[in-house]
Amino acid sequence: MNYLAGEGIYHITQTCTEATPHTYDTLKAVLTAHFEPLANPDYERFLLQGRQSPDESVNGFYARLKELAST
Repeated sequence: MNYLAGEGIYHITQTCTEATPHTYDTLKAVLTAHFEPLANPDYERFLLQGRQSPDESVNGFYARLKELAST
């Protein structure tokens, strides 16, 4: 298979085994797993310590906390 993205991407895609076909979906999954940032639990916990601002409604604060908790 030809790779036009460069030598670095070629080496990342070599994590696919010969049993795994080099299809678009397989390569996309490998590259996504490599480049997707890992979550830092300590930082996420820090962000979750949100405080309600005086001009923020309770519903808005609740929605923001739910969004923060999703990560």
